[in-house]
Amino acid sequence: MRKGGLYFIMKKKTILIGVILAICVLAGILLVVLQPWSPGVSDAVRFSEAYSLVDEDNVFVHISVREAADKLESGTGIIYLGFPDCPWCQTYVPILNMVAQDIGLERIYYANIFDARANNTSDYRRIVQALEERLDLDEDNNPRVFVPYIAAVRDGVIVGHDSESSLNFRDPDITSPLEFWTNWRVNALMERLEVMIREVM
Repeated sequence: MRKGGLYFIMKKKTILIGVILAICVLAGILLVVLQPWSPGVSDAVRFSEAYSLVDEDNVFVHISVREAADKLESGTGIIYLGFPDCPWCQTYVPILNMVAQDIGLERIYYANIFDARANNTSDYRRIVQALEERLDLDEDNNPRVFVPYIAAVRDGVIVGHDSESSLNFRDPDITSPLEFWTNWRVNALMERLEVMIREVM
């Protein structure tokens, strides 16, 4: 075979390989672009997965601890601070959700403060500063966000808050959140929450 013929065959193979690679890349792009779009899990679903007593039809919207601090300093809305491993939070949020839905509140902002509080982050300290006058003190006499904690804020002004059940686990006579939430306590909480929510609607 002549040298020129070999060169021609090698050139054809190179072109063929290039065409095959281009087709594969194009096919991959088309598969990604043309596949059916599937949205991520909604905040409401994520919340119900973390808080088993609340169904997927809820008003909770996840925000970061930084966003919670921003809202407390200059925003408007109801902010729930807590975390799923807190049994007091687990029994509190169904009541909060029910009141919000009954009076037509579209969203409650939820920030999981477990890590930020444990690490005393700058954003957690901003939250403490915004709520300082309304917080209970820890064993070292420092203000601390005990959970569950609800704040109602309008234009950066705290117009209401609730943390009734956050410290009751220290009462030796109360052994569980379900024991704490008697009918009259639930009704009293619902009345307080309704007033707070209406302040920001």
